[in-house]
Amino acid sequence: MAFIVLEGFSGTGKTSLAKMLERDGWVRITESAHSLPADIPLADRADTYSDYALLGQVLTFAPRIKRLRTKSKVVAEGYFLSDLAYFKIRQTLGLSTAFPAIYTFVSNIMEDSALVPDHYILLHAESSEIRRRQARKRARDRNESSYFFEKYYEFIEEFHRALDQQNYTIVASHPNRRETYLEIRRVLMQNKLF
Repeated sequence: MAFIVLEGFSGTGKTSLAKMLERDGWVRITESAHSLPADIPLADRADTYSDYALLGQVLTFAPRIKRLRTKSKVVAEGYFLSDLAYFKIRQTLGLSTAFPAIYTFVSNIMEDSALVPDHYILLHAESSEIRRRQARKRARDRNESSYFFEKYYEFIEEFHRALDQQNYTIVASHPNRRETYLEIRRVLMQNKLF
């Protein structure tokens, strides 16, 4: 069966789109940040220990993904590479020192074919749309730093190349989520994953 990952900056619609796929029979793996306790800082307020907690949360999904993908179609809201992009941004800002160790760890994990996605959908949205969607998020989940937005896509594409995860398609995240969803379905059908 298929295992895909929806990637994109906070506010691109990963959760909404994953829920739409879930209604089509996919098993949804929630974004790691959505599963952490409320007292752990996130986004542009996270630190070294937040980054370790986020990695730990993604790791808890690994055995589930390995088991589920043998019998179900699985969609994850973000995954290791998405989190790596945020970890590296925080390192460049001096907010976290976790990135080097986590990068080495993740590069080893990505050698296990059972944990490598069949395809990544990298969602891009206009900055005005991101700001609109960010305003609706809980304060804890908002990523309000323009530096994060600017660097996220640079770093995530860097990791796709460095970790040989070139199996991705960039999809525009429209204000009309249905339109984005139909484009994702088209990409998945084209790749024989739907």
